[in-house]
Amino acid sequence: MLRVGTQRVLGGATVSVGGVDAEGGTLRAHLGVARPGAGRPSWVPLGGELRVPGWGVLTVVDVRLALPGRVGVEFVAEGGAA
Repeated sequence: MLRVGTQRVLGGATVSVGGVDAEGGTLRAHLGVARPGAGRPSWVPLGGELRVPGWGVLTVVDVRLALPGRVGVEFVAEGGAA
């Protein structure tokens, strides 16, 4: 689990968690990946994916709103290696 306001290196890139919330009843996490081609941080819903060409796929598997907020993610490197 990643805590809001923290970063962790996954697959050679720094993943940051900017926040968690529930919009329209959907839990989501604000995620960013420090890697060329990743684009700007974005809101990813529970069960949703953040795909970064040349790096891999980050899937949101859990969102906990209780302070400080936490996000469970699953990373699969491009090419299928976890």
